[in-house]
Amino acid sequence: MKATLTTEPGAGRESGEVHTVISGVDPGDAFFIVKSGRLVRHPLGNPLTYISNDASGAFRLSREVDGGRHESTVKFHNGIVTAFTDDPSPFYGYRFAPTWVKSHCVDADDVLLSLGVAQLVELIRAVQAGEPVNFTDDTTRAMVGLALCSPDLLGPMNPADTWVLLDDTHMSAIASWAR
Repeated sequence: MKATLTTEPGAGRESGEVHTVISGVDPGDAFFIVKSGRLVRHPLGNPLTYISNDASGAFRLSREVDGGRHESTVKFHNGIVTAFTDDPSPFYGYRFAPTWVKSHCVDADDVLLSLGVAQLVELIRAVQAGEPVNFTDDTTRAMVGLALCSPDLLGPMNPADTWVLLDDTHMSAIASWAR
């Protein structure tokens, strides 16, 4: 059985469509993109759904359109879809093994735990002080790397392109820390 990806109505481009995942995951899993853009995984034979705060990568998709086959690519970062494009990607799959946590419902944004501005500022200060920090996701690592202008934390990411990964909470944390 092939893996599928379904975009819920209101979830952006091609909403309500069912795609076959032709590259990037093992067969059998079903994925959903909910209205918030969150990627939700439903493993074959499992009644539960799962979300990830660190799943990053790309899947190659296929679906039938007017009797022909249409291929597209969905890219995601930290469990959020960042692009839905017709262009191929140089890499399909996860950048690293994601951590999937049980979701109580398919649109589980209320369940997700995110760090607040004050906690993120403390994290920047801890890294600045040289304390060992275990980053929970790429976005938080990128935020600290940008705040401290640290190529070690940014790794292969281009600083100019990395800003688009940050949300308002991360931007506020950098601004608060810089004051």
